[in-house]
Amino acid sequence: MLYDEGAMKTLLRWGMALLGAASITARAALYCVTTNPVTPTPPYDTWGTGFTNIQAALDVARSNDTIRLAGHTFVLTDSLTWTGLASHVILRGGYAATNAATGEGENDPVRWPTIVRQTAATRVWMISKVTNGILDRVVITGGQPTAGSGDWNGVGVFVAECKNFLMVSCVITNNRMLLSNATKRGGGLYAVSNDWLIVSNCLIRNNHL
Repeated sequence: MLYDEGAMKTLLRWGMALLGAASITARAALYCVTTNPVTPTPPYDTWGTGFTNIQAALDVARSNDTIRLAGHTFVLTDSLTWTGLASHVILRGGYAATNAATGEGENDPVRWPTIVRQTAATRVWMISKVTNGILDRVVITGGQPTAGSGDWNGVGVFVAECKNFLMVSCVITNNRMLLSNATKRGGGLYAVSNDWLIVSNCLIRNNHL
């Protein structure tokens, strides 16, 4: 048997590289979020076992993960927070989300709109320090900060210090600032200190300061 040390080292390097690539691929996860009466069960990747809370999915999502939102109305009692820990993540709404669906199932945000509705006295969504995030096909509504909340800017969505963040095919509507403070800005969307925030094919209307 011929032992070639150089060849063995080369094979070892290739093996380690392939193992690293496999590890990177394995870390990419799919999470489903629904209001259906399901029991959330790891790995939360079907409509019958997914999360029932958007924030819970954002809290565990990491690089290259995808969060799919059912075409339901998600009622909030606090602001959603999307931080840099969930960079390189796609969050997409508009799914039919039948528990029997194989894979992701049908997606049509006109037939199955994903509505994120705030009922507390605060904004709907805070997105901060996220790199290469995508928010797609979601309706954001009901933000209503009051004097006690301290949320003076960005009633629907506040986007700060993000890099290459994309909002596409979203609707931001019927968010209302209930403060009389003169510094209030952004009834629908407020963005500050971002390095490329792209808002594409979105509708922002009927928001009030």
